[in-house]
Amino acid sequence: MIRDLLLQAQRGQALWISDVRKQMTAEEHDDVIIQLRTGDGCIREFVWPVSRWEKAEERAFVLEYLAAAVFNTLSCFGGEQLCLFYSADNADYPSLFSELRDLFQLDKTRRNGYGKVIQIADRLCRAEGKGHFRLPWDGMEQYRPAKAIDMPGNVGLKERLRTLTQTVESGLYCGIDVGGTDIKATVAFEGKLLATKEYDWNPASYRTAEEITGPIFLLARLLRLAVEYGDRDEFQRALEKAASLAFMRETVEQLERECRTSMPLYDGIGLSFPDVVMEDRILGGETPKTRGMRDNTVLPYETEFAKIGRLGKQLETLCKPDTRVRIANDGNVAAFTTAVEMTCQGVNVESGVFAHSLGTDLGTGWLPETGSFPPFPLEMYDFLIDLGSYPQRSFGPEDVRSVRNENSGLPDARKYLGQSAAFRLAYEKKPELLTGFLEEDEGLLRIRTGPEDRRKECLEHLMKKAEEGDAKACAVFYEIGYNLGQISREIAFLLHPDTNQRYLYGRFVKHPICFQLIRQGCRDSMPELELLPADDTLACSPLMLQLAARADVSVAQFGQAVGALYLGALQEDREHETK
Repeated sequence: MIRDLLLQAQRGQALWISDVRKQMTAEEHDDVIIQLRTGDGCIREFVWPVSRWEKAEERAFVLEYLAAAVFNTLSCFGGEQLCLFYSADNADYPSLFSELRDLFQLDKTRRNGYGKVIQIADRLCRAEGKGHFRLPWDGMEQYRPAKAIDMPGNVGLKERLRTLTQTVESGLYCGIDVGGTDIKATVAFEGKLLATKEYDWNPASYRTAEEITGPIFLLARLLRLAVEYGDRDEFQRALEKAASLAFMRETVEQLERECRTSMPLYDGIGLSFPDVVMEDRILGGETPKTRGMRDNTVLPYETEFAKIGRLGKQLETLCKPDTRVRIANDGNVAAFTTAVEMTCQGVNVESGVFAHSLGTDLGTGWLPETGSFPPFPLEMYDFLIDLGSYPQRSFGPEDVRSVRNENSGLPDARKYLGQSAAFRLAYEKKPELLTGFLEEDEGLLRIRTGPEDRRKECLEHLMKKAEEGDAKACAVFYEIGYNLGQISREIAFLLHPDTNQRYLYGRFVKHPICFQLIRQGCRDSMPELELLPADDTLACSPLMLQLAARADVSVAQFGQAVGALYLGALQEDREHETK
C-alpha cells in the first residue's frame, strides 16, 4: 500500500493525511499511540495506524507520516511532553523515533522546519515556568490509558456576550485586527462607531519589533482622537488608506498637542493578533509576520520578540487606570465575534462556535461550550495535510509554484489555503491569470512585493476573474474550499468540536461567487461541514449593524475589528471571564 502511495506522490497527486491514516488500517499495521500532556495538565491521546514497511523509501514515508502526526498535534495543542508508544514486535521503531527526534531538533536552541513547533512549545513551557518540551518514547507494555478529560461547564457565556453590547454604549473602545498585509482598526464612543482605518503593511519584511508594534500603537493613538477631531480635514486624511505612516504620526502629534490635558482615554482596547496568544500575552514567535526579525542577525531575536509580547502593556498607557488590553489570536477573535452576533440574533451558542479567518493565512478559532477560549495554540495554518505532491516540493519555498511555505520550508497548509494558495493554484491552472503580477529572479517565480506590494491587488484580480466566470479562476477558489475541508477533517480528528458549522471571515468572503465556490469545494471534501459567510447577514449587534450600513467598508473586511472592540470591553474578573 505504501508503494502505491509513493507512486501517486511522485506523479504530483495530493495524499491527504486523513486518507493516508484510513488506508493504513486496510492492511497489516501497528498502532502508534501519541500521548500528549498539555499546559493545562490534561493528557490527550491519539492513535495513528502504521502499515508495515519493507524498503527504505517506504520507511522514509512512514517517518514523514509520523512527523506530520507529531507536528500537527503540537501545532494544535502545544504541550509539555509528547510520548510515543509503539509495538515491541517491530524492533526498528526506536531507531525510527530517534530520527524523528532529530527532525524536530530538540537539542538545538534555534530550530527550523519541523523544529519550529518545538520553538513555540518551549516558549509556552518557559512562560509557565515548566522548563523544556520533552519527546520520549516507550514500548506498548509501558502504556497506561489517559483518564477522560473533564470539561468545565458553561459559565453564562450567552448572558455575558449580550452584556458586552450594552457595555460599549458608554465609554471609548478600540478594536484592532492585525493581518499579514494590512491592519484594520475601529473606534466607538458612547455606542457610536466613529471611524474605521485600514493600513497596508508587510510585517514579514520588518527587521525590528518597533516596526511591528509602532504602527499598531500609532493607530490606537490616532483613533482615540476621533472623539474631539473626527470632523477635522487632517484627521480624515489620516484615515485614508493611502495615508503614510509619517503623515499619520505628524497628524497624531499635532492633534495631541492641541488636546493636551483633555486627551481621551480608552475604556477598553481589543487586539486580534495572528500568533499564539495566552491570557492576553503574545507568546508564539514563529509566524511569517516575524520572519524579518528572525532573519536579522544584528539583534537577538528572543529579546526583540519579547517587545512584541509587551505590546498589551504599551497599549494600556492609552487606557484608563486598571484597564487591561485584551489580546487573542485572530482565529479566536473570529469565533468570539461570531458568538456575539449569534447571541444578538437569539441563536443558541451552547454547542460552541468555530470560525476561520481566511486572508494572507488561515486563522482558526474555537469558542467551545465551556465559554472560554481553549488554552492552547490552535495554529492550524501550519498543519501538514498533504504527504504527496512531490514535484511541487522541488521548487524553493519562495516560488509561487511551490507547496512549501516560506516560514518553515515544509509543505504545509499555508500553500493550500489563503493568499499563497490562490497564487500557486492560479499558476498551476492558468499561468496567464498572473500576467503582470509575477517577477522572475534566477528561475524563481514570485508575486511582486517591491517597490510596490502587488499581493492584495493580485488576489482581487483573481476574484474578479472568477466573478466574470473564468473557469480556471473559479477552479482556484473551489480547490481552496476543498483544501479547507481537508484541514477540517484533521481538526475534527484532534478536537472533536460539537458543531459542524464553520464561519469564514476575510477577503475571500467579500465576493459572493468566490465564497460559493469555496463552500462547494468544502462540501465535496467534507460533506457534513456547513460553511457560513461572516458577512452582512451575520450583523446583528449595534456596532456591527452600523458597520454593515456603511457604503465604504464591509463586515467581511472590518467584522473582526469590531469583534476585537467587543473583546476589549470584556473587563471582568479572571474567574468569570472569557480567556
